[in-house]
Amino acid sequence: MLFFLVEMKEIKTIKTNCNICNADSYSILTTGKDYEYKTCNNIFRIAKCNNCSHIYLNPKPKLSEFSMIYQDNYYAYDFPKKKLSLARLGKGFIEKGYIKLYKNLIDNSGSILDIGCGDGRLLSLLKTAKNCNWKLYGLDFNKKGNKIAKEKGIKIYEGKFEEARFKKESFDLVIMNEILEHLYDPYKSLIKVKEMLKPKGYLIIETPCLGSWDYKLFKNSYWGGYHIPRHLNIFSRNTIKLILKKAKFDMVEEKSLLSPPFWILSVHNRLYDKGWNQKIVKFFNFYNPILLILFTIIDLVQMRFGHTSTMRIIAKKNND
Repeated sequence: MLFFLVEMKEIKTIKTNCNICNADSYSILTTGKDYEYKTCNNIFRIAKCNNCSHIYLNPKPKLSEFSMIYQDNYYAYDFPKKKLSLARLGKGFIEKGYIKLYKNLIDNSGSILDIGCGDGRLLSLLKTAKNCNWKLYGLDFNKKGNKIAKEKGIKIYEGKFEEARFKKESFDLVIMNEILEHLYDPYKSLIKVKEMLKPKGYLIIETPCLGSWDYKLFKNSYWGGYHIPRHLNIFSRNTIKLILKKAKFDMVEEKSLLSPPFWILSVHNRLYDKGWNQKIVKFFNFYNPILLILFTIIDLVQMRFGHTSTMRIIAKKNND
């Protein structure tokens, strides 16, 4: 996932208001840069809205620069190469739980759209669900990921979600796993998702969450959940409820998920920025089985006393 050397330059950015309440009053929490992929040499500001407390990148990269910050070595497109890694095995185990979850929400002939589907890994797994004949669709703008997904027999919509066009009431379930925080305007995106969902449709969101132990330890620039400059918005449990309510969704469930990669990336980012030896820095990557086990144990403890740095939200379309 990390440590590819590319020629760095400054990318174009644009100032933005709060993506929840549209206020233009904010405080700067911290600054940071692309410690992970080193795609640009910009120093980005992480802002906190003075009105609703939402945290977001300001200014943020222009849409035209997305091909620069999402290169072919990005983990969502490069993951298939890690065939025997503990990270891949762990991800596969977790994803098998999705089948049971989705079966509880929609019938066995429903339609599912995975926004930001990467290489189509999740949709490919859903094709194997017993006694299900789900209609499966994915959307992503990366050509490499789309090619892999199509080779798996997945129906792919190519392009950015912000620019995609879908028929109203087309899907029973829309999945946004680790994607809402990447979207240019999450509120407008949620409105769009609501229009795409059938009257009893569900939305599932997995997204970074503020307030965890790793956030508190590394919130000054290095927290892995910032994922600068690709995470444009970082939600708390309060602000995700605010934006869902504003977009006319009803909350059904909120749950913490294991998130050892954010611990690993947080340490990596700090060591890299402080100029530590590259062998030590490279040790902190989320394919490292020792670190995955260590930080999974820490997250299991954290879940007993609070919450981790990733949350899953199940929301239902409000038809009022």
